[in-house]
Amino acid sequence: MLVAGTSGTGKTTLAARVADVLDVPHVEIDALFHGPGWTPRPTFVAEVAEFSAGPAQVTEWQYGQVRPLLAARADLLVWLDLPRAVVMRQVVRRTVVRRVHRQRLWHDNVEPPLRTLLTDPEHIARWAWSTHSEGPGRGGDRSRGPGRPRPDTCQPGKLSGTLSTMENITGPPTPGEASSAIADAEAGRAALAHRMALPPVFLTSIGAAVALQIGTFAVGLSGLSGVSGVSPSWVLVAGFAVLLAVAGGQLVRFRAINGVWLGGLLSRVVGGTATAASVSYAAALAAATWAALVGVWWLVPPCAVVGGVAYALSGRRWIRSYRSEPDTHSRGESAAWLAVLTVLTVLATTGLVLLIAHA
Repeated sequence: MLVAGTSGTGKTTLAARVADVLDVPHVEIDALFHGPGWTPRPTFVAEVAEFSAGPAQVTEWQYGQVRPLLAARADLLVWLDLPRAVVMRQVVRRTVVRRVHRQRLWHDNVEPPLRTLLTDPEHIARWAWSTHSEGPGRGGDRSRGPGRPRPDTCQPGKLSGTLSTMENITGPPTPGEASSAIADAEAGRAALAHRMALPPVFLTSIGAAVALQIGTFAVGLSGLSGVSGVSPSWVLVAGFAVLLAVAGGQLVRFRAINGVWLGGLLSRVVGGTATAASVSYAAALAAATWAALVGVWWLVPPCAVVGGVAYALSGRRWIRSYRSEPDTHSRGESAAWLAVLTVLTVLATTGLVLLIAHA
C-alpha cells in the first residue's frame, strides 16, 4: 500500500497507523533516501527495490526515481488531498517543533535554521506550498463535472473512521466479510476504469509521432547508404526525439488528469508492446525502409502513416478492453521485460545502422 500527498499531509503518520492495523511492515522511505548531511544515499533505489519485492508493506509514495517501481508493485494507493491551509499549518508546526527541540531525524540530520525558509527555494515549507497544486483532480482535470468529487482522493474523516473500524475488528474476517471486501475492491477498480479520461488527441498524437519516427528512420538509413543526400544522423535523432517528447508529454498529462499511472497504458498503448502495435510497427518500418533504400520515395509516407494509424488503433483497442476488464488489462509488462525489449531494440537498430554504413 502506498500513501501519497504533498509534504505535511501526514503520509508517514497514516502509513505507520495502517501498517500497525494490518500487522505489516512500515518502511519510512525518507529514512532510506536521506544520508548524513541530507545527502541522497547511493543505495536508495536498490533498497526500495528490495523491500518492495516483499509480500506486504506500507510506505510513502514519493521520490520520482522510485515512484514507477512502487506503483507497479502496489495494490492500493491512498492520496491525502488536504486543503492548502491545513497542509501549511501542519508542515510549519512540524518544522518549528523539530528545529526548536533539535530533533534528530534520519542519520542524525536536524532541520536547518528557520531563516532558511527565506533563503532556500527548496525549504520543506516552500516545497509544500509549491507542490500542493499537483494533487489529484487539479492541473486541468477535465474529468470532473458539477457535483462530482475528485477522483482517487480520500476524505480525512472517512479514512479515520475506516481505520477505527479496522482496529476494532478481531480475528480473521468471515466469508461474508471477505466477499464483501473483494466486491468493494472490484467495484472501485471498475469505477476507476470507467471514469478514466484521456488527454485531448492522446492517441492521435502518439500515432502521428510514430508515423514521423518511421519516416525519419527510413530516410535516415537511406542517407547512410548514400541513396539520398540528406544528413542521416540528425534525421534519425529527430524522429526518436519527437516520439519520446510526445509520449512523455502525454503520459504526464494523463497523470495530471487521472491522478494515477497505468502500467498497461504505458507499455501497451505508448510502448507498443501489444501484439497488433508491435507487428504493425515492424511491418511499416520494414516497408518504409525498403522503399527508401530502393529509391521508391512516394511509398515511404504511406507506409509511415499506415504504421502510425495501426499503432493508434491498437491503443484504442486496449483502452476498450481495459474499461471492460480492468483486472485483466491494468498491468503492463514488468520493468525487467521492458528493459530487455529496450536493449534489444537499441542493439538491433545500432547493428542495422552500422551494417548499412559499412556497406
